[in-house]
Amino acid sequence: MLSAYKFRLYPDEEQEKTLNSQLKICKELYNRAYHERLEHYEKTGKGLSYAEQQNALPEMKKENQELATVHSQVLQDVLKRLDTSFMNFFEGRTKYPHTKNYVSSITYPQASPKWIYKNSITLPKVGRVRMVKHREVRGKVKTVTVKKYKNGEWYAIIAVEMKEPKIIAPKEIKNPVGADSGLTDFIYLSNGQHVENPKFIKKHERRIKKAQKALSRKKKGSKNRRKLLLAGRWQD
Repeated sequence: MLSAYKFRLYPDEEQEKTLNSQLKICKELYNRAYHERLEHYEKTGKGLSYAEQQNALPEMKKENQELATVHSQVLQDVLKRLDTSFMNFFEGRTKYPHTKNYVSSITYPQASPKWIYKNSITLPKVGRVRMVKHREVRGKVKTVTVKKYKNGEWYAIIAVEMKEPKIIAPKEIKNPVGADSGLTDFIYLSNGQHVENPKFIKKHERRIKKAQKALSRKKKGSKNRRKLLLAGRWQD
């Protein structure tokens, strides 16, 4: 069972500059990989797979040294997102994918719990970033996503795998007893026993009459009548 924790990040000026740069590089990688898929299909009539594009990353890094400033897991995740977009289209779940004008998040798909501290998180190629961890992270850490919102705030979204709760089978009920309500007695049991009628109304009959009499003396709509109704209780 998967769950997620969301914590506010407070990168310093240099870390924020690095994160913004990585978002820009991820956007450029996504768009480049997107166009490569189109060009490859036009030339060969076949599509490029995620594995083919992922294997080409080392050569792409040689051509563009900026790619080396982003963690390899993050780059692979960008290509995986693109592949998922095409798969969703071909399987009829979404519209045809397009290039991106902006990328707002980066994901580390093989995150380690060792990155997480009490008031900070270590992000590869970024450093140790201050984080408000308002509760403990429980479960096996699977991924860490760093997201920038339109208001400029940064958050870390930590996905974890939780153990499935154990379902305890109910114990076998031996000698079950059925119950039924009656008029003379309150409850009849299938084993022959019965519970007498507690006669709640008769027990409090005197108190009820006194309450009704006190209520009848109050003028309808008056504050005193409303107070009496709200109180709901009278002394014998």
